[in-house]
Amino acid sequence: MKYVDINHEKIFRYVRNIITSSYKPILFGLLLMFFIMPQMSIGSAGVQKIGHMGNGNSFDLVEANGYLYVGQGTEIRVYDASSDSKISQLSWKNYKFKTDTGSLVRGLDLKSNYLYVASTKRFTILDISNPATPAVVSYIEPSIVKGAEIRDVKVKDNYAFLAASGAGILVIDISNKKKPALVATLKLGGYNRPWRLTVSGNYLYTAVGSDNRLYVIDITNPANPSIKGSWSANAGTNTFSGVAVKGKYAYVTEYHNGVHVVDISNPAKPAGVAKLMGMDANDIKILGNYAYVSVRYQGFNIIDISNPTSIKIVGKGADIPGYIEGIFPTSKYTFLAAESKGFGIYSTSDITKPKLAAQIPVVGGSHSIAVKGNYMYIGAHNDGVWVIDISNPANPVEVAYVKYAGRSEDIDIQGNYLFTAADWGGLNIIDISSPTNPVLLVKDYGDHIDGVIADGNYVYTSVYYPQKSLGAVSITNPSKPAYVSKTEIGISLSKFAKYGQKYLLVASPGGSSKGLHIFDVSNKAKPVRVSTFGSGTAYRDVAVNGNTAVAVTGNDVVTIDLSNAANPKLIGKVSYSGAWSGRSVDAYNNIAYAAGGPNGHVRVLDIKNPSSIKLLGTFDLPDYAGDIVYSNGKIFAAADKAGVYILSYNGGYTPTPAPTPKPTPAPTPEPAPEPTPELTPQPTPTPAPIDTPEPTPEPTPTPTPIDTPEPTPIPTPIDTPEPTPTPTPIDTPMPAPMPTPAPTPPGTIYHFSAESGKAGWRASGLWHISSNRYTSGNYSIWYGSKSTKTYDIGIAHSGNMISPEIDLKGSRQPKLSFWSWYQTEPNINYDKKLLQISVNNGAWRTLKQLNHTKENWVKESIDLSGYAGNKIRIRFVFNTVDANYNKYEGWYVDDIMIVDDTIVKKG
Repeated sequence: MKYVDINHEKIFRYVRNIITSSYKPILFGLLLMFFIMPQMSIGSAGVQKIGHMGNGNSFDLVEANGYLYVGQGTEIRVYDASSDSKISQLSWKNYKFKTDTGSLVRGLDLKSNYLYVASTKRFTILDISNPATPAVVSYIEPSIVKGAEIRDVKVKDNYAFLAASGAGILVIDISNKKKPALVATLKLGGYNRPWRLTVSGNYLYTAVGSDNRLYVIDITNPANPSIKGSWSANAGTNTFSGVAVKGKYAYVTEYHNGVHVVDISNPAKPAGVAKLMGMDANDIKILGNYAYVSVRYQGFNIIDISNPTSIKIVGKGADIPGYIEGIFPTSKYTFLAAESKGFGIYSTSDITKPKLAAQIPVVGGSHSIAVKGNYMYIGAHNDGVWVIDISNPANPVEVAYVKYAGRSEDIDIQGNYLFTAADWGGLNIIDISSPTNPVLLVKDYGDHIDGVIADGNYVYTSVYYPQKSLGAVSITNPSKPAYVSKTEIGISLSKFAKYGQKYLLVASPGGSSKGLHIFDVSNKAKPVRVSTFGSGTAYRDVAVNGNTAVAVTGNDVVTIDLSNAANPKLIGKVSYSGAWSGRSVDAYNNIAYAAGGPNGHVRVLDIKNPSSIKLLGTFDLPDYAGDIVYSNGKIFAAADKAGVYILSYNGGYTPTPAPTPKPTPAPTPEPAPEPTPELTPQPTPTPAPIDTPEPTPEPTPTPTPIDTPEPTPIPTPIDTPEPTPTPTPIDTPMPAPMPTPAPTPPGTIYHFSAESGKAGWRASGLWHISSNRYTSGNYSIWYGSKSTKTYDIGIAHSGNMISPEIDLKGSRQPKLSFWSWYQTEPNINYDKKLLQISVNNGAWRTLKQLNHTKENWVKESIDLSGYAGNKIRIRFVFNTVDANYNKYEGWYVDDIMIVDDTIVKKG
């Protein structure tokens, strides 16, 4: 555990388990380094931080005395919101002050002259005696279990209570603001994932994720808290996300679903008394007789709670269609944190007619980076490109913002033009001849793309809709781009690199053509594929160093000989099993720079001898690294919600310039004549919403039919009992035109296919009936989102598909079989696909974990002889584990059957 007293510029680190004296010199050296350089962030072997642009997603905000304090990525920014006129003039440029906490800000609390900040790994105290210029007093990094994240903070008297998802409730003694100390940890039941907190009297209330539960915690003795009581709406695994208390009632938001009213007059036995469902609820605060509830994809609802047993909506704030998080109401304004959409300020003097007064954008997730001269360009998770002045890399500053719709998965610069691939949008072209005054020339042109690279008078794009292909776009006139060819090879989510003047490398991790593809672009309007390296392997990115390609796939960094483009060959490979998964790579002068996670996010590699790749150093970031660029002696690493880090590497290694690539010409078909550009590009059918990047679930009352699924954040753990769930019924199969049923063999005890309707099955999460793929008939059961055709919804989530009770009485050797098709992350620690069984309504136990991506139908078989004679239920569980790498198609299940060859059922 570490705490830092900023005023005295000291770092104290508590060290345990020093086993032998031989370690003491090393320990002394490390401690000396920390005491001498308390504020320097360094990695290993010479990789160190130069600067950090911490602007990012907004999860919470608070207001006091006309000043608004907003969490933006790892930063706290202060805005003057003291009047209508001040608010109307607010922009992303005119904040009063900013300070970086070093960790992603999730929750805020304000008491007297202090602002308390809960960020994922750190608790920070700021003095706001001078409200426009807060001063960091101290911070503490509590020792918590690996993977746990601090989500919220509430302060009472001399104690701060932190909600740490995965660790429980942390109690921090703040009687000495300069030396906060962890004094207690309270573990909760179930998944132990507290989300938001509130304090009333001698009780702390927390809404818990995944367990659908409210906990009442006695804090009469704050250093020794205890659970007084708890309440759950049902036995399912939905999530409670927020809680507010007034009088003898607690108001609890059930994530995505609505609001519950709980009588807490007897804290040991809370009781539900009312509910108001059908809203995509998240956070909740109370002001007077009204509850203010943040509503994802809408804004917020104002609920009259004057009669707690009959609550009703009296006002609605709209116009921000994103992931709405924290809410903070005052008598005149309501402040709303909108995650990657920034934050909003509403006039709510008239609660029946909330009016949006200002919406301030933030760098809501750094997805892609390009650098030119003294400027860095960040392709944001949502809604545009940010221009950052890096002339002083220790203090990068936002200087311009270009707004367009879409998620900027890739970005490239050629000359005075910047090109972006806006994911569910199209190609954007920006004139950056004046970096501080960029001009959007072309917005959302053509097909849906997720990769882009410029090459002379053409731009190559990775088209994923309507048909996965490599697109060539003429930019002879940058203001009037035109597709001239589309090579339909099934590539998706691709990244590009140029090899000399003749070849284009395409790293494809998705679609039907995974691998590293080499195209001859001698005729740039008509690329011709000449070879594919590692067909079927999901390559995330590729860079070129002389005649060598450097690519990342899963936990591997590989080097590939390109000298014969028609026959690329593996030279070397290094793996980081279980500790790192690569997302991006760049190379310069025999050094490769790779980015990924979850540990050692940035890796610097010596590839001078490509057959013997050597790790030179690493650097850890607060979030996954999604993109990495080397430019002019600096490393730029995108840390998603935590902004962009500017790093340097100086480990005593002198890079040797790579040789100029001289590829051997590969035999290729004679180039076709250049086609005439399309004068009027064909419109994309069924476009994704322009202003709503996150997949928008259709709000429905509980329970939700399976064909309109809501994400369930985390599934039931393996091999542990759980309360009987109340998942969504599968009750709306689409009419199939004369389905062809799967044959039913003799001895069939049970058979289910999607054509048979609900048949007693129930589901949660994204499980629903689909006609996308099937083995017989016309339908199967699919875990995926209809709107995105992936299971990426921006958060970690899971879902269960549970069978009715199946009686194996009279059977001796029952065998379960089902058909399965899935496209998911290949790492078995993520995107888990489990088949589980419950015997006589007992605990769920795992029968099988499907652990390799298979983009074809595979029949799975499991021997159930050990369960013969019992009543069973089976359950299919899909669990993303995290919010990363979820842009795959998902999991399909069809024709579930139990057969016993030793018996023959008679009609």
